[in-house]
Amino acid sequence: MPAGQDYSAYQRKVINRYYEHRDTLMTQKLGELVSELYVTTSAGQSAKLWKSVKTALANTQADPARVTKILATGDITALAQLVNELAAQKPVPATKSSTPVTPAGAAPASPPAPSPADTPAQPVATAPGEPTEQDLKMAFGAFKKRLKLTRLDEESKLRRHPTTGRSESVTAITPPSQFPKSCWEALVRQGRLKYAGNGMYSLP
Repeated sequence: MPAGQDYSAYQRKVINRYYEHRDTLMTQKLGELVSELYVTTSAGQSAKLWKSVKTALANTQADPARVTKILATGDITALAQLVNELAAQKPVPATKSSTPVTPAGAAPASPPAPSPADTPAQPVATAPGEPTEQDLKMAFGAFKKRLKLTRLDEESKLRRHPTTGRSESVTAITPPSQFPKSCWEALVRQGRLKYAGNGMYSLP
């Protein structure tokens, strides 16, 4: 039986939609992997994350030569830049042309003015130098990872010194230095972080 004939029409549509959005899914996964690579301190965990990165990149439109170089050097910054570029690529699906044919010698008809309801909302452009939503997502993920590790470290110290009587949990930390200050300021404006003073931030 020829390949593909054992799928129903609905199943083929589902499969086609998956492949259409595969790049977006892989880009989101890569963003999460970059955040985890920034905060991991385990060589074994880092190796597993890079293996997942290699698999995800193989399912994107990234330049193979560039991917090979990043995997060979383990450059997280270069990987984050590549992920941002992949996230910025938004393929436009092809559509059938609906332009009417104008008879010879006739003046072309002016298209009707679109009503406000028919006009699609335009995305807000990001100003040069401003962090993208992908940047903010990676920064926020890295912040939560560092906060969790800091709390675990503090709790381990309290277990080693039970006579200190301290039981409060860490609430504010200095954010990861791999991300610019503009990322943390944007997250504060969005209400996802709170500035605690002295260059430290906390969850709301």
